Amino acid sequence: MSRQQVRDMKREIKLGMNSDHAPEADAAARTAAFKLLDRSITFGHRRLAIIRFVMAAEIGAAVTPDQVRYCEDALTICNDASLSQSFAAALKKLFVLAPSDLL
Repeated sequence: MSRQQVRDMKREIKLGMNSDHAPEADAAARTAAFKLLDRSITFGHRRLAIIRFVMAAEIGAAVTPDQVRYCEDALTICNDASLSQSFAAALKKLFVLAPSDLL
């Protein structure tokens, strides 16, 4: 993946996070977030992977259990309280059902 492709995916994520975007931008943003997270993990960029995990959660991208485990392990190495809080909030957003979803 080239630097330009990474930049393009980051733009897609920003567009997907914008409230005035086309519906198809949501799917492109989720795909881009997943790919960038996966890339960060592949290259061993621990801190960046956690940041990208949080961003992926914000836009509702699907994450794998392996990605969650990697980020959990990375947090123990990074030892950053702020990043840890952001990660915990992202996990909660991804895996806690809203009361309306329980009915």
